[in-house]
Amino acid sequence: MTLIDLAKYEKLMPFAKALAEGKNVEYNTSSGWYKLYGHVGLDSTPLLELRIAPEPKFRPWTPEECVGKKIRYKRAPFRVAIITSATAGTINSDLNADGNNQWYLENCEQLDGSPCGIVITE
Repeated sequence: MTLIDLAKYEKLMPFAKALAEGKNVEYNTSSGWYKLYGHVGLDSTPLLELRIAPEPKFRPWTPEECVGKKIRYKRAPFRVAIITSATAGTINSDLNADGNNQWYLENCEQLDGSPCGIVITE
């Protein structure tokens, strides 16, 4: 291995580590950022501009957004509930009769695994 090859691999190490941790790595094209899939291989992408994909940020649901949603408790995924009602600060379901919106965002997820909140776009 030459010094040039070693430098290339040292540059790619943070991206390999991110992939190993389950994070997404993206590459840049003239039309935007796209997910780098594992079968491409980092060693075959020396000319691509890479980045570790930013983690999405979420805000809690508002009362209008959550009523009727099917959710489950993260620590006991077999516990499923439907949100029955909500007010400005409280969401009611079989999981937590008086939980606030932030509690649901942190402790529950929708049945498809997505968070109990809305993605914040910047």
